[in-house]
Amino acid sequence: MTEKKISILIPVYNVKRFLPKCIDSLVNQTYGNLEIIFVDDASTDGSREYLEENINRLKNARLILHERNKNLFLTRISAMRECTGDFIICLDSDDYVDYDYYEVLVKRMIDTGADMCIGDMQFENGDKKFDRFSNARFEKDCYLNGECIDYLLFSNNNQLISVWNKMISRRVLDRSLTDIEKMVDGAEGINVCEDNIFLFVFAYYTEKLVRATGSKYHYVQHDNQSTVFNDKDKLISQLNSLQKAVDRIIIFLKERNLYQQYEDRILNKYNSVFLFLKNKVYQNGFSKDPEIKKAFNFDFKSKFKFKYSDKPKINLFKFDNFKNIKLK
Repeated sequence: MTEKKISILIPVYNVKRFLPKCIDSLVNQTYGNLEIIFVDDASTDGSREYLEENINRLKNARLILHERNKNLFLTRISAMRECTGDFIICLDSDDYVDYDYYEVLVKRMIDTGADMCIGDMQFENGDKKFDRFSNARFEKDCYLNGECIDYLLFSNNNQLISVWNKMISRRVLDRSLTDIEKMVDGAEGINVCEDNIFLFVFAYYTEKLVRATGSKYHYVQHDNQSTVFNDKDKLISQLNSLQKAVDRIIIFLKERNLYQQYEDRILNKYNSVFLFLKNKVYQNGFSKDPEIKKAFNFDFKSKFKFKYSDKPKINLFKFDNFKNIKLK
């Protein structure tokens, strides 16, 4: 019996020093029928050249090139358009996976007939390693239909909203792409909460959600990620990205008459991300900057039920959910 094909979608941007470990974790995967698609988003650090020299180490791997930088949302879409697998999963190019990771997830999906499977994950920061999702509550053997949105998007475990530890069926991707393609216009620059856009759509089309345990996805944090918050232009970029992401989620839900059902939870969720960025603005002395203030005054700000002030009202560093945001 022929193995079902798994498509692994890997966005790449200026991660040359992390690519060897990522590729090494794919070379000896125990599951054989893999399609591996790298999409280089106009890297400037030699990532593209490294991939061109080393991609032959992998069976059935190919490289798609962006002529200009489009950021993460559109880079993932480029890979989704090209993949041909029966099952699809993302892998960030500065992370890596256990050698049996894909075999464990696809077996669970086939055995249960699920549309989506969540894999275990481990955070790594230097020598420190700790399991994060392994302790998340999964109270049922599976979640069905509308329960999937509630569990994935509104659980207390913030790591459930990532796309890189979710394997989905071909059926879910095909149906989702029709909606995702409508979101492409004006989407350049989305690299904050882009996971949320995909997961709202994927969860809407998921009829059965299960979890696989044991083998892990390794989410690697880097010291340079914190520099995003020390750079005014990058902070403004994050705020603009947040606006574009939430706008698309709201439009998608309104088109399906679901927005009223989720409105309060959505606004609370993204209000928290907004306030997290606002704290970074204050801590780094940017609160009086006119460009920063303008960036905070985007159209959907009024939905968050608070107004911009120079000093944030709360300290989000008390909240574990936002200590591990990874901004590429």
